[in-house]
Amino acid sequence: MKEMSSYTHVGPNERFQQLNEFLNDIQKREEGRKELSKWQINLDKELVQLTGRTMKAESIIYKDRTIKYDPLEADRSRDGRSLAHLSAKNLDKWILIYSQRHSQIAYSFVDSLNKVCTSFGMRVDFSEMIELPNDRSKTFIRAIENKANPQLDLVCCILTNNRKDRYDAIKKVLYVDCPVPSRMLLSKTLQKPGQLMSVATKVGIEINAKLGGEIWAVQIPSKTLMFIGIDTNRDSQSRSSQMVGFVASINPTCTRYYPRVIEQRSTNDFISGLKSCMQNALQKYHHINGVLPAKIIVYRDGVNDLQLL
Repeated sequence: MKEMSSYTHVGPNERFQQLNEFLNDIQKREEGRKELSKWQINLDKELVQLTGRTMKAESIIYKDRTIKYDPLEADRSRDGRSLAHLSAKNLDKWILIYSQRHSQIAYSFVDSLNKVCTSFGMRVDFSEMIELPNDRSKTFIRAIENKANPQLDLVCCILTNNRKDRYDAIKKVLYVDCPVPSRMLLSKTLQKPGQLMSVATKVGIEINAKLGGEIWAVQIPSKTLMFIGIDTNRDSQSRSSQMVGFVASINPTCTRYYPRVIEQRSTNDFISGLKSCMQNALQKYHHINGVLPAKIIVYRDGVNDLQLL
């Protein structure tokens, strides 16, 4: 991630310099000028300068403390990794599945997870350790089918590598056949020298969110605001249908959500499904807050205007 951030977290001065170098490079190269000339395109020698507004950093609200972060770094993870979460869900019943050669790192991970989650206000009971003779997909799936049940809080698997076919096969079982919250871990990530506690911290935060906990919040002026997110995903095997994901915030701090998934085979399916989602979300919001939201903000990805008419 550090190597990637050197390209994705480029500061404004560096970005300005890179764009200027790009413009100068095009102007100097004859082939570049010819290509632009074909399209009757002229590029200015300098970038357009505008007066912008610098936004103040938001205060991040945890259970016992409110923190601020440096907006120039846009990184608040270090400040909040040991603070108590707004609400924490205990991890009471869970299983950890791993191959025989990862036995030592599996026990070390459980110990580290227990330590870091204590500061979150989250109790982590010792997991049921399931050691497998090999790391084949079928072996993992067989273990999950034998052990997974609705009473489990989490199924965690330590995988040797990030092979997509194995990951997809395991996730399909945990989504469809044995619906239980899950977390996949790579053994090489857990084996990095001196990084286990840091990895366990990030995993612990994610697990609390998966279980329905509330990590942090920001100040939202309106207390009767609902955020809705809609996304679609088309099945690569069956082009005749697509799945629509719907989430709606249901509390004033927008840290709890009502989720739904609907299958869309036609525009009518989407409209009727969206209507049902909205009705249920508003009922849930009213049940928790005693009032309906005064304003609703919808974020949509992969959903065009015609689908919302």
